[in-house]
Amino acid sequence: MNERVDLRTRQKKIAATESRRETEIASRMTIGTLLELTGLPKAAPKPSADVPSEKGDDEESQEKKDGIESSENLKDAKESPKDRIRDENQNTVVNLKEWLNEKLESSIQIAWIDIEPAANKAIVRFKEANIAENALTKLTQAFDDGQITYKDSKLTGRVLTGAEEISFWTSLLAVLQAKRKKGGHHGGRGGSRFGNKRRRVN
Repeated sequence: MNERVDLRTRQKKIAATESRRETEIASRMTIGTLLELTGLPKAAPKPSADVPSEKGDDEESQEKKDGIESSENLKDAKESPKDRIRDENQNTVVNLKEWLNEKLESSIQIAWIDIEPAANKAIVRFKEANIAENALTKLTQAFDDGQITYKDSKLTGRVLTGAEEISFWTSLLAVLQAKRKKGGHHGGRGGSRFGNKRRRVN
């Protein structure tokens, strides 16, 4: 009898924990902002330095606080002429963002882009809620034949919704939480504001 009561108690606790988790995710995610583009040209891209951030009143300051570089910041990063030539035909965040802004006529703001080279796909997150569907429509209409084409490669676009969207945000928020925890231990035992960096002695 006691075992049954303990089992029910554990089940209730697990259910309550899951419910709180789902509620937290729902409150922090931005619905209708994720667009998946598949069929990117095969290349040897540099690893994406663009890590997505959650929504907030000030996304840029949040990204800086978490030590995250947004795709917009990457656009302003300095590149040498050799880097530009090398990256011209690669699936970099900067190249894809510039292409999207051109096709969307910069009318829909992009928050970040995450490229998955092994799968030849990218996940684009827009800043405004419920705008991904409009972005996909506009992107498709930018081509006379309705076929989205990037660097001679035909792409397929779809908006992530439902369980897929929730799953994506769940993974994203878990990564961000881990980054915050890792970044919350600066200074070691001595609590130095220099963290683990070696101070320079003149």
